[in-house]
Amino acid sequence: MYYVGDAQLVYDTITSTTYPPGTIYFKNGHSIQFDYNGINQGFIMKIDTAGDIQWLKHMKKLDTNLYTMNQGGRSTFVGIDINEENDEIYVSGTGSAKTASTNDVYSIFPDGTIFETDSSNYNHDQSYIIAFDKNSGNMLWHNTPNAHGSRIGDIEYKNDSLYTGLWWGDALHTNDSTYTHDGRPSTVGFSHL
Repeated sequence: MYYVGDAQLVYDTITSTTYPPGTIYFKNGHSIQFDYNGINQGFIMKIDTAGDIQWLKHMKKLDTNLYTMNQGGRSTFVGIDINEENDEIYVSGTGSAKTASTNDVYSIFPDGTIFETDSSNYNHDQSYIIAFDKNSGNMLWHNTPNAHGSRIGDIEYKNDSLYTGLWWGDALHTNDSTYTHDGRPSTVGFSHL
């Protein structure tokens, strides 16, 4: 069985701290570490039929700005599908990307690479797709749609392709086109990719 989602530390009753740093401990010696704050970190976990955790992979966070300690570096995993032919798992999610405007609060992928976007927009909330090896949990690759303020939905693998819905804010860039809307407040675009 495979589980995806996000974990967070909500409250420390001893220090009366909201979203404190700390660690969530799982069965079989696995854990998720929150170095700066307990705000959401996306994770994927493989459990066997005996209920033992085979592996656990999760996003990490960089949050060096003390003023953002309760809000930075968020991430979540929202969808999952399996390519049985190649033993690959695909996970969709959303997190805080490093942009030209926000360089001190961002998520880091499970293999240690920085979640970056070339968006010049101040909004660093972006979506990603991550591929993992089904058996080992090793991260194979990641991809980020070139869309400002994106929210990716569930993901499905079919006929050697990945399909998902994508909610986007200011613009969506493809290989040869850019899609925009009229710019009114709260206006967003939606695309099926």
